[in-house]
Amino acid sequence: MLVVLLSSFSVFISWLILYIQLSYSWGGDSSYSYGWLVGPMTFFLLWQRLFREKRKMDGQFHFGGAFICIGTLILAVLSSVLIEVNPFWRLPLWSATLSLIGTSLSLLYLIGGRAWVVNSIIPFVFLLTMVPWPTFVERPVILKLTGAVSYFVVEVLQLLEYPAIAYGNVIRVGELLVGVEEACSGIKSLQALLMMALFVGEFWRLKFAGRWILLVWAVALTMTFNFARALSLSLIVLRGGGDLFDKWHDTLGYLALGGGMLALFFVASKLSSASEENVNEKRSCDSEKCRVIPFWFAAVLFILAISPPALSKLWYDDSLQESVPLYNWYYEFGTTEFEVGYSIREEEVPKRVSDILAFDYGTRLVLTSPDSTFHVEGWYYGYTGERKSDSLGAFAHSPNVCMQATGAIQVGDGVDFPIDVGSFDMPFKHFVFEMPDETIMQVFWCLWDDIYDGNQLERIGTDVNNSKLSAQEKSRFVKFVNAFQGRRSFKRKVLLLGFREENNEQALVLAKELVRGLVTVEKDGEVVKF
Repeated sequence: MLVVLLSSFSVFISWLILYIQLSYSWGGDSSYSYGWLVGPMTFFLLWQRLFREKRKMDGQFHFGGAFICIGTLILAVLSSVLIEVNPFWRLPLWSATLSLIGTSLSLLYLIGGRAWVVNSIIPFVFLLTMVPWPTFVERPVILKLTGAVSYFVVEVLQLLEYPAIAYGNVIRVGELLVGVEEACSGIKSLQALLMMALFVGEFWRLKFAGRWILLVWAVALTMTFNFARALSLSLIVLRGGGDLFDKWHDTLGYLALGGGMLALFFVASKLSSASEENVNEKRSCDSEKCRVIPFWFAAVLFILAISPPALSKLWYDDSLQESVPLYNWYYEFGTTEFEVGYSIREEEVPKRVSDILAFDYGTRLVLTSPDSTFHVEGWYYGYTGERKSDSLGAFAHSPNVCMQATGAIQVGDGVDFPIDVGSFDMPFKHFVFEMPDETIMQVFWCLWDDIYDGNQLERIGTDVNNSKLSAQEKSRFVKFVNAFQGRRSFKRKVLLLGFREENNEQALVLAKELVRGLVTVEKDGEVVKF
């Protein structure tokens, strides 16, 4: 019995480590903030499922199951070490979660036989709801939801005789603008209601058809309550002014989520009459007939379970956090010069924006041409790496996501546009947007990492950098290389420039001029000029 407890405790430690790593995705205004509840809810479902009936085992130890259990735990440990590079990196998050599910099911097979595995599958499927969706799935869903919400609100406002027009995800009525941001898309409600639908379906033992019906209802309720939320927010702003947007934004969001939950439970209660019988019948494993697990197996599981923190400490060289990068750049007010004489003014970053970006230092720039007819808006901000979660959150704030909140419509795809600043190329990405006033906005965005970008020319070699891979593909390749070389850094900084310009070619030329004039460049710690 002690060996069984040690084996189970070892797997529990592995889940606890992954739980901590996943928690970075659950903080703040994350769509997965419910993730903290999924673990205890899964444990409750497993307890309800496993201790249901007496079973007689054959008393034999199955080496095949033990091999799968140890193998999947090794894969989970390696994935856990890889997550240390970037806790928001969803590939190793999914790899670690699926591997630990394999480990857990294998251990349950060794302890309780095939019946325990069958009864545990649904609770472990439910456990996957705490893992962030793959980006290629999540991003299209968000875009579809925000578009649908905007369309619905415009149609209803027009029926109410408001001259509403949709510009991207911004609704314009006269001079007033109401933003349907990503947070207003309903993605948080959708993910939370899908999670709850899976839990309620298992808790009440709904039949297969009933569980699918409940999932469909979760989607329908998400759309209904979020439409009501967006419409209510629009009417409040139209009748009371734009100052009421921030005041009511979160309150209506909580009301929509709460209303959706209550309605889902009501639907589930009507479906529960068709659930399985004898749900509450207590069952337990016959301890005299349980399979015997050898001590060596439990010891191997325990050693593997406690190894990730030690492996990460041994593998990654955290002194790189304090090292001076081979290539570096920064912006410092008062040190920039432009041949064409642009004037630069720094402005305070709006609190709502600074709260979202959560940077450690930053400023908003306004560049004005000599004749005051041309303006450039810039953002320069960075992360020291002390708050790892905030630093890694920089990846989520790309222009193709954030510009939608201004009503911009993206024209074409973002393209890589590296800008030579003398000693190296800064990896900018170029986006083109059509604004609500029908002008064209050119946006240039650079997310810089001291290791992934700054040192890749020297360490990875010219063959990779001269290849036809996109900047994103190169970044992924470099990320893998750095992980296997034991290198990581959480210091990041961003430079973003936006200006109105119809001609793309002229915009590219101007972007180079602006970047070269704004940034101070260093190589080996020495300031260099273009």
